[in-house]
Amino acid sequence: MAQRRGRYIVILLLVLMGLSSWRTLTSERARHRIAGDFQQAQEVIAQLQEERSTLAAELGGARQTITSHEATITSLQQELQLVSTKLDDTAIQLAALRQDHEQLQQEHQTMAGDMQALETQKVALEQRLSSLKELRLAIRDVKHHLWLQRLASWQARINTQNELDHQQLAAGNRGYVIRKGQSTLGATTKLQVHVLEPESQ
Repeated sequence: MAQRRGRYIVILLLVLMGLSSWRTLTSERARHRIAGDFQQAQEVIAQLQEERSTLAAELGGARQTITSHEATITSLQQELQLVSTKLDDTAIQLAALRQDHEQLQQEHQTMAGDMQALETQKVALEQRLSSLKELRLAIRDVKHHLWLQRLASWQARINTQNELDHQQLAAGNRGYVIRKGQSTLGATTKLQVHVLEPESQ
């Protein structure tokens, strides 16, 4: 009995030692596994922190880019507004120019009609002037003919007066105051000379 008890005790001790060794081994494995997991977790955390830093830097760059783009968009909007205003002004000016062009076309048509009327009047005036020139030439010819007639009449009167003067001179005392012992003053006919000149044309 004592030997059996001893064997049981030895077996029990061996079992307890096995259990203790197994627990120790299991604990050591768990510790190693936990230590590995912790190390892996630390690596993951470091990687995540690095990625967070990278993402934060990219986010900052993206914000700067967005800010720059917003400024660019604002500038483009202002330029677009200016272009729209200029386009509206240009459209207004174009409408005014079209109106002026239409008005000029109407004025051109009116002027063309006036020029045609003036051309007709010019032809009529030229015809009238031609007739007036002919009339003036005829009037000048008539005046010249009348002048010639007056000149001939004047020359005839001059000739007649000259003959009359010669006759009166021959009947007088030829400048002597006393002739044949008698005074000739008041005895002879006084000479009257009439000078007739032709009228101008």
